[in-house]
Amino acid sequence: MHITELEEDILVILCQGSKCAHEVVELSDGEVGKGSAYVILRRLSDKGLVDITRTTRPHNQPGMLRPHYSLNPTGVQTLRDLLVDRVKRQHKVRLALQLLSEGVTR
Repeated sequence: MHITELEEDILVILCQGSKCAHEVVELSDGEVGKGSAYVILRRLSDKGLVDITRTTRPHNQPGMLRPHYSLNPTGVQTLRDLLVDRVKRQHKVRLALQLLSEGVTR
């Protein structure tokens, strides 16, 4: 399954716990816009990585209900695999840079 960089960023944000789309936007440091947050969160749900929970509120609280998004076990495992692969790639890049800086080429 292909995971985009923005999808991965959102999965990392959801490691902090259940979030509404507005919170995802705030925590993304400007990487995710409000409109795209809903699209990406829905796509992650469609991929089976994120669960959507419709919250209830007391009658005295105004405003719309916001769905909350959270990592499910498949999402946790997928993110773990992505991060392990990233660390492996970073190790290879560091090794290549070290060899290049030492003048070792073949």
